[in-house]
Amino acid sequence: MPSSTKFVETGLIESKARYDLPEKMSAGIGRIVTRWSYAEESIQRLIYELIDVSDIVGRIAIREPRLTDRLAMILDLMEADGVELAGDLLKEYKAIYKQAEELSSFRDLCVHGTWSRPKELKSWCVTNTRGKWEQDAHKQGLKGKKRIKPEGRMLCPEVLKEVSDEIDEFIERLKGMHVIVGIAYHASREKLPLPSGS
Repeated sequence: MPSSTKFVETGLIESKARYDLPEKMSAGIGRIVTRWSYAEESIQRLIYELIDVSDIVGRIAIREPRLTDRLAMILDLMEADGVELAGDLLKEYKAIYKQAEELSSFRDLCVHGTWSRPKELKSWCVTNTRGKWEQDAHKQGLKGKKRIKPEGRMLCPEVLKEVSDEIDEFIERLKGMHVIVGIAYHASREKLPLPSGS
């Protein structure tokens, strides 16, 4: 995630929610949202392939959870087929999963957070009231639930662009998931005993 992002505690700052973000900010949020939807769709298609259903049947019958849950579902489906990821393949899967967690958190903040421009900050800020403050924020006296002390993240178009570029890289890694799964299935078939009589 971008190191240039600054966190502030916005609960004590006089600030009203706004929707009139500058065009560059709106465009940056839009890029993040559309790219993330594409990433979710690409993993959903892999799930359809694994259970051998058409897109139509898949859309009707299969739930569409968070992207990280979809990645976990792929591992479960592979296990049900007696296929396992190991070594470098498992390492890459875990790296993809970790990156998905980080990026989905930022995407959720942009989509579900409330935007404002506090005079004290002179910057656009998105507010999050979900969850609790993490350990490293405790040094600044930020503890407890964010509903009581909301978390604010100052953002600018450059940071949004940085995140959308990172999602682009993530999408390329997701394309590799198809390869990873294919290699794992191929390796498991090579271990299968030959049918009797052959």
